[in-house]
Formats: sequence, C-alpha cells, structure tokens
Amino acid sequence: MKLSWDDNSGNGSALATDKAMVVIYHVDKNEVIFTMDAGQRGDVQAELNVPANYSGTEVQIFITFVALDSLIGNGGKNAISNSSYAGNVTVA
Repeated sequence: MKLSWDDNSGNGSALATDKAMVVIYHVDKNEVIFTMDAGQRGDVQAELNVPANYSGTEVQIFITFVALDSLIGNGGKNAISNSSYAGNVTVA
C-alpha cells in the first residue's frame, strides 16, 4: 500500500527528519497494524506492507509524526504531532 502526505516542515516544530508513524485499522476484523517508522516527513511518501488477507477489504488510515530527538532529549514536549485521519481505502 502506498501512502503520501504533504511536507509541512518549518511549520511550528515540524522537521523534515520527523518519523512518520502510520496506523491501519481494519474495521471488519477489528485489527490494528502500525509502523513506527514509515519514513521521514520529508520523504512525502511510504510503501507499507499489509497482510495478504486484507486484499479487497476496506481499512482506515491514520498518520502522525514523531521527532525522536525531542522525545528523548526534551522530555517529550512537542515530540509527537496530533494524528491525522488519512481516510479509508480498499486494499489492492
């Protein structure tokens, strides 16, 4: 599954090196899969592996960005962005 986003580096505390965390929720199966490192904000895209049995079914996708340096060195202040609902898609 391919996912893309806009690079808003420079807005507030957003950095191009922030890690993209993606959550995929399969409503019918009541399952969640996620990756803590889908790439960097500046990559503007990621390719995610989803289970083969998701093919042809609908999933909900959420994304957030994590600044690891701030998470570790700054006690977490401004380290994790608000999550965004990226939409629902049918897995190919």
